Amino acid sequence: MSRLWDTPEFWARSEADEMLRDFPATDVAALADSMEKLPDSYDGDPQFTLNLVTELRHRAVAGVRFWPEYDGLDRIEREVRAAVAGSATTALRADADDSDPEEAEVATQWWQRW
Repeated sequence: MSRLWDTPEFWARSEADEMLRDFPATDVAALADSMEKLPDSYDGDPQFTLNLVTELRHRAVAGVRFWPEYDGLDRIEREVRAAVAGSATTALRADADDSDPEEAEVATQWWQRW
């Protein structure tokens, strides 16, 4: 029986997936850079941080946020991006002057193009 879930690579991959779901608007390479600057900050385990940074760098070079082996991650990423975009539109609409429908419409169009 395979014990792939009991390897440092598996845990780094799993943690990278979780981080990228938690920070959908953050660039993968930028996340790796920030983790690399504080190697002891991640549960006080510099080796795990190094594994995590390596995993994030591999993804950045490949140009992916999630490895394609599990189709569910693509769906999760789409849902997160839609939720973030929807939240931004809702926030902008809330900031717009409700008494001026033109201002609200312009704000909505701007976010839809974004």
